[in-house]
Amino acid sequence: ILAGLTFPVARDRIHLGGEIAQTYLGEYTAEFGGADEEIKLYGSEVVFAGFFDVATGTRLFVRAGGWAWESDVDHGDDDSGFDPVWGAGFTYGLDNLLFRGEANRYDAEDETVDAYTVGLQYQFM
Repeated sequence: ILAGLTFPVARDRIHLGGEIAQTYLGEYTAEFGGADEEIKLYGSEVVFAGFFDVATGTRLFVRAGGWAWESDVDHGDDDSGFDPVWGAGFTYGLDNLLFRGEANRYDAEDETVDAYTVGLQYQFM
């Protein structure tokens, strides 16, 4: 779930803003103390974003910020922290409903998770 606010800064072709999101990166298996453990990774992120109009209805964007994450480890110690997140993507649409695709890299202590997402974005203005 993501919400954001942007402001035009260069003839309505460049927009700067910020986004907040609640992120669930899923479950995966990792080795802890010689045994495989199931881990759930989730958190909240705050990022700054730059959007660049490249064609009618198409924008590219970059985003960078941080995320407060938590991990639930089966039969192990749960962990939490605050680490960087960054990514890039695009939006495409002609009205208020846009298709959005992006790739993000999440750091969580010594682990790096790459996430690729697609979704719909609704613009209120």
